[in-house]
Amino acid sequence: MIYGTGARVVLSPGFGVNLSSGPVRHLDLNVVYALDGRDYEAGLDAFFEDVLNTCAKAQDGAALDLLIAELRNERKDPEQSAWRRLEARLGYDADEAPPELIEGLADLENDLGEGAIEEAATAVPGREAGLILNKVVEASQASNIELDLSIAEEVPVDILTPGGIPWRLGEEAAWTLRKRVGLSAGPMPNADLAELLRAPWSNLKTAPATAQRLPYAARLHTNDRTSRAALQTKWAIDRRFELARIIGDEVWARQDRFGVIGRAKTERQKFQRAFAQSLLCPFSDLHRHVDIASPTEEQISHAARVFDVRPSVVQTLLVNKGVLPRETLEDRLEAA
Repeated sequence: MIYGTGARVVLSPGFGVNLSSGPVRHLDLNVVYALDGRDYEAGLDAFFEDVLNTCAKAQDGAALDLLIAELRNERKDPEQSAWRRLEARLGYDADEAPPELIEGLADLENDLGEGAIEEAATAVPGREAGLILNKVVEASQASNIELDLSIAEEVPVDILTPGGIPWRLGEEAAWTLRKRVGLSAGPMPNADLAELLRAPWSNLKTAPATAQRLPYAARLHTNDRTSRAALQTKWAIDRRFELARIIGDEVWARQDRFGVIGRAKTERQKFQRAFAQSLLCPFSDLHRHVDIASPTEEQISHAARVFDVRPSVVQTLLVNKGVLPRETLEDRLEAA
């Protein structure tokens, strides 16, 4: 299968229910690859060119040539390309999105960042995207959770290579940050997490979750050094993970004033989740609490208590590392 939502295109082996009567080749379904989106597009261009040359005199050759020419012209126009990307993020086919919806979101790009707008559109596709985005921005402005996210600068930007798998990049970024601040091993206490954010844990723990009833959480830069966070979670164990994701989003897109912390499966959201998992629960420490050769549910639950995360965080780390199997297509897409 081939999929991607940004500068990366991910390729992963897949399987179907139909059986083949021919030779069978067994593939490692845990393996995923990523390549730079520009290289993928160059390959598609070469393929289209070969097809056009082959079908030039065919009955539908002229029609195919016209369609591909239209696609290439749109790609050459930055405004048209941005419009098409936003339409797709919102779940619309070409020219089917309400113009006022696209224009309203586009008006916010200069203030919030193009990437942030695309993430918001993916988080809540359809006509309500702009309305929800404005509500989340208001919830961020109303929040009394004030953070200093400059700690993200400790992670070099060259870690985010276009050819990298998002969850692997998140893991590497988290490990780099832990080393830079002297937390290379072991659980991360609440006080240390609060220190990264330069905010008292007592406030981080008890502040109202202003995005609790909204589809996604967010971070919003209020000035060069300070951000406000609209959180969805109330329990400390969940809030730790949400705050770690906010740091991860700042690492990924420090140029964006606004960042969505949601449930979508974009590469940015996957990076956030992997970053938070590895920041709070480094895989290199799990072997002290989990039998990597044959982990049990009891061991996973114990490790989750030690690192103050949900058991699902430990399970995901074990799946990403190949300790636990990926049994479904959804699992593979979620991790990649």
